[in-house]
Amino acid sequence: MAIDLELLLNIPTLRVRGCSVSEKEAHIQCESVVDFGICPLCMTSTKEVTMYQERKIRDMALLGRVVYLYLRTRQFKCRDCNRYFNERFDFVEPNKTMTTRYEKYIYFMTENICISQVSVKSDRRSGRYLLVISKFDSSKICKQRTFDS
Repeated sequence: MAIDLELLLNIPTLRVRGCSVSEKEAHIQCESVVDFGICPLCMTSTKEVTMYQERKIRDMALLGRVVYLYLRTRQFKCRDCNRYFNERFDFVEPNKTMTTRYEKYIYFMTENICISQVSVKSDRRSGRYLLVISKFDSSKICKQRTFDS
C-alpha cells in the first residue's frame, strides 16, 4: 500500500519530490507547487529564477517518526524593479528551522511541564524552545525553570 505523503503532510502548496524513512526519522524532499514568485516591493509576478537553495525544516511527527522537510526554495528576480527576492511560504517563517504548526505544538506542550522536559521529549535543545515560547507568550518563560541555563 502506497502512502500519499502530500496528503499526510497537509501542506497544499508543497509537492513531494522524494522521501527516505528510517526507524526514527523521515526525510522528505519537497518544493512549491506554485511556478512563480510575487515581488514584495512592486507586487509583480515573475518566473525568472536566479538560484535554488535547500532549507532543512523540522515538522510535526508522522507515523511515530521525526519529520524533516528538505524544502527546495527559489530566489527570483523582478524585471520591473530589478530586485532579488526569496520565495516565501505560509507554513514556515523566513530563516526559521521549524514549521509554524510545530512551533505551536511545542508551545502547547509546555502548558503543564517545564521547558527542559519538553526538550528531552522532542530531542531538541531547550534554548531553541525558549525562542519558540517567547514568540507566543513571553510571560511563560519567567514561570518555567530551565536546567541548562
